[in-house]
Amino acid sequence: MLQGNYARISLCNIERTKQWVNGSVGCYYCDPELILGKDLYMPDFESLENQFDAANIILGPAEAQGLLCGLLCHSGGDMRARWISELLDGKAMQEFHDSLSELYAETSAGLQDQDFGFRPLLPDDERPMSERGRGLCDWCQGFLYGLGLSGKNMEKALSELGREGLKDLTEVTRLNIDTMEAGEENEQAILELAEFLRVAVLTIYGELTEQREQVQ
Repeated sequence: MLQGNYARISLCNIERTKQWVNGSVGCYYCDPELILGKDLYMPDFESLENQFDAANIILGPAEAQGLLCGLLCHSGGDMRARWISELLDGKAMQEFHDSLSELYAETSAGLQDQDFGFRPLLPDDERPMSERGRGLCDWCQGFLYGLGLSGKNMEKALSELGREGLKDLTEVTRLNIDTMEAGEENEQAILELAEFLRVAVLTIYGELTEQREQVQ
């Protein structure tokens, strides 16, 4: 069951504190309306999944976008070529490049959106619970890998809030999704984890972006 593992991840595991976003005060884990913005367009998950399968890409769409977000968090520059090379491993597929470029553009725009329109690319709500749970795990695995490519010590680079978010994203990758069953309780847990993921990534992105701007 998801519940036991999920209980280890608190959506409000840090005291209310001043956040990086617009200098506002509040807990984004408790007050989602503080960060809810207009959703940006995002490519269809199932369509991308089919393209990934046809191209024999090892990673799925969720893990691929997670990887991209990890790269964008620590770079601040154009990571399109680096990201695509990680996915395609030297394969030349122009049609697939176009789809990846679209996902790159929308993801990058979402992270930079002042209205917090970023949304993680995850399996649709109509998919089986186990697939949705796997999507969350895969997304976080990709993000952690992409962030790790920076070689930066995140314990020193991030605030307490950022470090706790990163720690909890790691916990998501350890969820036992094999026995996940449909049910109202697990449904709510999945939705909350998806929102938590979004908030944690925006927090980490904001902190690292602010650091780069201070150095420039």
